[in-house]
Amino acid sequence: MPVPPSSPETSRPDATEPTAPAGEPRRRRFTIGTALVLLVVVGLTAMWAYALFGRPAVPGKLEDSDFPATAEQICTDSRAQLDQVPRSISVRSSAERAALVDQGTDILQGMVDRLAAAAPTTEPGRTIVAEWLDDWRTYLANRRDYAQRLRQDPNARFYVTQSERDSSQITAALDRLAKVNQMEACTVPDDVG
Repeated sequence: MPVPPSSPETSRPDATEPTAPAGEPRRRRFTIGTALVLLVVVGLTAMWAYALFGRPAVPGKLEDSDFPATAEQICTDSRAQLDQVPRSISVRSSAERAALVDQGTDILQGMVDRLAAAAPTTEPGRTIVAEWLDDWRTYLANRRDYAQRLRQDPNARFYVTQSERDSSQITAALDRLAKVNQMEACTVPDDVG
């Protein structure tokens, strides 16, 4: 069947559709889909740039490196003294164990006192270290309580206070701050058993 000749109205482009002048490429429209894809690409690029090159703050990290260096030395000295005290599980009587716990606690109390004297005096380091030292004092009170109960009950157990800040044992908070600031000697000792 023969094709009817096209009428001038059917061969002419739609009046609402823009036409490019002869020889020029036709312009593409910017759609919402294109904008969303572009937004996702920019967002992912920014996220990876931050992840790879950004410096997110580490909770508990002290800006001033003087205190961590001083604290590491204080704690190293105290650890050397603590290493001279026999471990509390090495003796049989609960009274002897209590005496060893108290002896170790006295050494740690001296360490905390020296750390407090060397603590930063400016913020935010002052508050961070003050809270850490408060946690140490709570831990020392836990040790004293244990030694006292050992004198009355040979089967007494050592209980450590739970931190109000992160709902875990206070020893976890003590160790975390020490490790974040490269004060490995200032982690909680394992002399009480």
